[in-house]
Amino acid sequence: MAPSTSESLPPELLSAIFAECIAQAHDPTWSPWHEHRCDLSCIRDWSQVTLVCRYWRSVALSTPSLWCRLPGAWFYTKTMLARADTLPLSISTLPHPKYLERLSKQRRRCEVMGGLEPEEDAYIDLSNVVTMHLGRIRELVVPVTAETLPDLMSRINRGLSAEPRMLESLSLHYHDSLIRSVHGPTDAEAALPNAPQLKRLHIYNAPPLAISPSMLDGMHNLRELSLSRTMAALGDLSGHRIYLPRLARLNLEDPIDLCQHFIEALHLRDPLEYIGIEPPRWPYYESLSNGFPPLRDIFLAHHVLGQSQSNKFKNPDTPLDLSAYHTALGISTRRKVWDSGTSSTFYFGATPAPYPNAPPSDSPGTLSALRERITTSDSRCAARADLSHPGLFASAHALMPAPRLLSAVARLFPVADVVSLDISAGRHDPAPRSDGGGGSEVVSPATLRTILAATPRVRYLRTCKVRLEDIVAALHPYPRPSEPSGDSTITITSSYTALLPSLKSLALDDIDFLRFGAAEYIGVKDMRGRPLPQKGLTLLAPCLARRVACGFALEQLEIRRESHLRDEERAALEELRGVEVRVGKGPGRVRI
Repeated sequence: MAPSTSESLPPELLSAIFAECIAQAHDPTWSPWHEHRCDLSCIRDWSQVTLVCRYWRSVALSTPSLWCRLPGAWFYTKTMLARADTLPLSISTLPHPKYLERLSKQRRRCEVMGGLEPEEDAYIDLSNVVTMHLGRIRELVVPVTAETLPDLMSRINRGLSAEPRMLESLSLHYHDSLIRSVHGPTDAEAALPNAPQLKRLHIYNAPPLAISPSMLDGMHNLRELSLSRTMAALGDLSGHRIYLPRLARLNLEDPIDLCQHFIEALHLRDPLEYIGIEPPRWPYYESLSNGFPPLRDIFLAHHVLGQSQSNKFKNPDTPLDLSAYHTALGISTRRKVWDSGTSSTFYFGATPAPYPNAPPSDSPGTLSALRERITTSDSRCAARADLSHPGLFASAHALMPAPRLLSAVARLFPVADVVSLDISAGRHDPAPRSDGGGGSEVVSPATLRTILAATPRVRYLRTCKVRLEDIVAALHPYPRPSEPSGDSTITITSSYTALLPSLKSLALDDIDFLRFGAAEYIGVKDMRGRPLPQKGLTLLAPCLARRVACGFALEQLEIRRESHLRDEERAALEELRGVEVRVGKGPGRVRI
């Protein structure tokens, strides 16, 4: 009897398929190595494909490289260690914050009643497994406290001194639920692991005086450093020189002035190929004169773009020359409830183009990762993003409307050249509008048109919580102004024009397809049981069809988290010529 097709695949091909499934389960774009919580869901995501038949199962079990990423579930550790043979390991013991809170409560009960409960025993067993196999660990993500860090470092160094030192990536996470007290490090404690192969280091949320500058000094092979909410832990850097000769990528999430002091304390051999600066949400900048000049100084003095002649002698009032990069911009604006003011945030990123004057379509991978980072940065810190690509990233928060912030950003970065734009609005006013809608819309039609007019080369546009009527009005083509001819009695009407003439991909997130203002009611009620007015079509499909007819062809349309999308509207969108339409209700990532 001839074998089935599934059993005729060679083991090498099956192993490659399984490895690709594992890579998808640990997507670095969404959850990079230093933030990834490897748990049972990661195993379930890819192990299901091994259950096609016994042959596939046997191939998976006999391939050690598939079992080298150990989950935080301690009861699976020994089994996977046995299957991984002697290959290098990647271990993430970073538990979920809710688990840490529960563990902290257990510890407080234990201090009163004595003894250890099963969950804490399991957590200690897992940490012991980590230290027992330090010689094999290539990537380690571990939670620490100011008290446990010295003990952890000494255990790691003892383990590394007795075995081959393979540790290349280390991520230390301080968790508030684990912090009991803070002690300044002594000279004996002020050293990170004696791992000469260490290339990537991430430290998150370190409390004041938990680490010292000397802990970072002398890491001769370190290539990537990410510090998130950690500047205060380093204390006063005056007189300190941190020698990191091979550092190429640096990402900091702290106030801009603290980031500048830290970078000035670094002793680097070459300019950095990547710098990311993202301050926390507080404090806001009320005057941008205090926030943006340090950013300019950082990029010109320490980034490779500062070595180009076009930037060396750049006028301080003109934007940086990023002609060799593809750039992306995000604008987020929210109305503050406590004083009815408006706060705005910008996110700006740049990634190198593969060759001079390359179109954005020639670098889809890096540009897609940059767009994804800007999309997610509004809800989480950018230090949690993948840092494997060169370029730059910057953000700042200001107490001002979006147009004022955009004007200030345009003096630092070439806003007119951005190819990807993300606009996000916030609704914080619970009072209903007079027309029946709830929430206070921050991105007004005038603000939307101002942002779009300032970014004429955008090819990828994503909006979130922006009114669909305003989007349609802003994107609809309009006739060019009439031009007088040689004969004063004759005027020549040119062809149509539109904002964002190069737009190819449009993503609408958290969008409502219903319009208010009609007198009829159709029986639809809101959360309080009040009837909603009759809603008509929002004319999105006619607007996009008109753009296509006028020569502004759209290639992709994605709609996420929509509400009240009627069948006739969906059918009209699907009939758009040459436009790929995707509609989804889930809150998942938007890829355009």
